[in-house]
Amino acid sequence: MSDKFGHVMLWGAMGQGTSWQDGPGHDLELAQDATMVLIAQKPGKSKNMRELRCIIFENVEIIRAITGHRRRTGKPLPPGQLGKLKISTSPEIVVTLELLPDDGHSLFIPSSGAELAAALIAYCIDLRVPMPASAQKALTVLDGHIALKITKV
Repeated sequence: MSDKFGHVMLWGAMGQGTSWQDGPGHDLELAQDATMVLIAQKPGKSKNMRELRCIIFENVEIIRAITGHRRRTGKPLPPGQLGKLKISTSPEIVVTLELLPDDGHSLFIPSSGAELAAALIAYCIDLRVPMPASAQKALTVLDGHIALKITKV
């Protein structure tokens, strides 16, 4: 018998000392006679469940992702040394690369929104990190690091 949520319901009388296992390392033993109702999910995924993965990037990986993306899109960084990377979150997540050209004047190159997300996704794909095309992707900040949340429905 199953309920409206697709759970399979099993029941039966079990005597004292009967053991039952609901998963690896989850042995249960009844202390007295009881009627047990077991609710188990039918094979497959529930319509209400979602899978969430989170990829957290170190600053050096963000720099590699942005520089690689800019090169691929025909907007390479001007010559110079990379300085600091700054992450700001208000009102949206913005990563700003400081570039120190040879003339001594700092350039600040921001990256945010779809451009930043595209750079990080392309970086993951280059490293062969599984990236489901149909999944929702969003940027967030965790412990001061940029993270890519991947939600698969």
